[in-house]
Amino acid sequence: MEGVLESIIADLNAWCKKDDCEFVITSPSTWVYNCIAFAMGSQDIWVASSHPKHGFYAWWPPTVNRDSKPQSLIDAFKYLGFEICDDINMEDGFDKVVLYRKLRENGDYTWTHAARVLSCNRLHSKLGACHDVHHRAGDIFEECDYGEEYAYMKRSVEKRSLTKEMLPTQSEVQIKGIRYMLTYDGSKLISMVKIDS
Repeated sequence: MEGVLESIIADLNAWCKKDDCEFVITSPSTWVYNCIAFAMGSQDIWVASSHPKHGFYAWWPPTVNRDSKPQSLIDAFKYLGFEICDDINMEDGFDKVVLYRKLRENGDYTWTHAARVLSCNRLHSKLGACHDVHHRAGDIFEECDYGEEYAYMKRSVEKRSLTKEMLPTQSEVQIKGIRYMLTYDGSKLISMVKIDS
């Protein structure tokens, strides 16, 4: 998944500005969170089905398959209270998101991106480790590696927050070939212990 993001981050800002005259950068670049976390409503954790190459921990819902299948991204959003809806049109009392997928050479689709809906024609995205941006909805990403919109989801604003209960308290990760057990208090890492091989 990270390879997909790395292949487009360098050119995406310039490309979007060229194609979308209302494209606006709304934050500085950061590795703290990614587009999936941002669309879910969090700006303090990286959310991905695999661990990013930069070596940080990536959270993923513990009951959802850790793969790049589009259904797994839908399931990750469902874990946080989102449900499938028919369209991008705003509804009172709900946050909405758009999920993206790309057709790969092997004929399979893989999820690539998620964006918050601001209005029926404007979205708010985090571009990998780059900026948050406002951009138009629709086909703006179809020519790049983010691909096409494939699902619309909504969540009641009352269910907006990630709670400690939703996040794992421990997770095993491998960083540069060494296994570690990470312990969390909510989304805050409180210890990292090397596991004997």
